[in-house]
Amino acid sequence: MTRPPPILLKVQNLGKRFGGFAAVSGLSFELEAGRIMGLVGPNGAGKTTTFNLISGFLKPTTGTVEFQSKNITQMRPDDISRKGLVRTFQLNKLFSNLTVEENIRNGCHQFEKGGIKRFLMRPPISERRALEDRATKILQMVKLEKLKGQRAEDLSYGDQKLLGIGIALATDPKLLMLDEPFAGMNNTETERCASLIRQIVDNGTTIFLVDHNMRAIMGICDQVIVLNFGEKIAEGEPQKIQSDPNVIACYLGRKSYA
Repeated sequence: MTRPPPILLKVQNLGKRFGGFAAVSGLSFELEAGRIMGLVGPNGAGKTTTFNLISGFLKPTTGTVEFQSKNITQMRPDDISRKGLVRTFQLNKLFSNLTVEENIRNGCHQFEKGGIKRFLMRPPISERRALEDRATKILQMVKLEKLKGQRAEDLSYGDQKLLGIGIALATDPKLLMLDEPFAGMNNTETERCASLIRQIVDNGTTIFLVDHNMRAIMGICDQVIVLNFGEKIAEGEPQKIQSDPNVIACYLGRKSYA
């Protein structure tokens, strides 16, 4: 009998209140390794708050977050990242005046032993070559190797989004949380990004993403969670979510995104 994949992320009774307002309430779910999970819901449903709670940028009012069976609920974001749970943001955090390649290399250095300071102090050539090879592989994965000499600020919007994902990949995450990766993309850029996400998972990284592009979400995710007013109203495979009466009533507005 084939064993099920291990649980990489476990969220239990997660809640966050701002005064009398419950942004997230009683949220529980599990994410298996090697899967793509989507988190959707109307504006103000609590999606970004959930991401911030899991990644350590907010501390929960209630509940716990476990990553690889370790409680990370009260850990700092940088410590969580070093454990292999890395996130992107709606607005790309790029070094706009640096080249594409330099942005990727900076991502590689941040989580190496000694960080970027060690690299600037000229580590052994074997270490430098290993980092250069790693940066090259990431550039190839995100399809930006031909643009590696361009400044980040000169890239198209879609390429900037891909560069942001590349920088996150440079930290070698086990779980990559993508905050609206398809936002503002045209159909061609969306398909490029979706293809990249599939490749990332094939290479061994689990994906948890938030986005408003329902067609992309339903086409790429193994499992989808729907939030409304901070509460989970549905969870399951995309086909199940699309036909769920509560989801249709509060958010989707139609039965199919095929």
